[in-house]
Amino acid sequence: MCKDYIIPKLLKKYELEGIKFSDKVIEKIITNYTKEAGARDLERVIDKIFRRILVDIEKKVEVKLNITEKTINEMESKDEKEKRHLEFFKNLQALAKK
Repeated sequence: MCKDYIIPKLLKKYELEGIKFSDKVIEKIITNYTKEAGARDLERVIDKIFRRILVDIEKKVEVKLNITEKTINEMESKDEKEKRHLEFFKNLQALAKK
């Protein structure tokens, strides 16, 4: 379902071509990143990956067409770093208000 419906739908939505997900990566996404059974949550997670790819294209960062476990781990690492930065700045703002 993911390879036959969700990925082609999102490729069309974002006007992207040539991005491929291995079965192993799809399995990892389902196991580690979806909170509930069903296609809606899976589509949400894959949509996030496509949006991240679009951001990389906009920033002129090299985009990998084959999404691997390493790619997913790198994206997760960037997300964690961004969360820590946001939390740091929120804490700074809270201290500044005191």
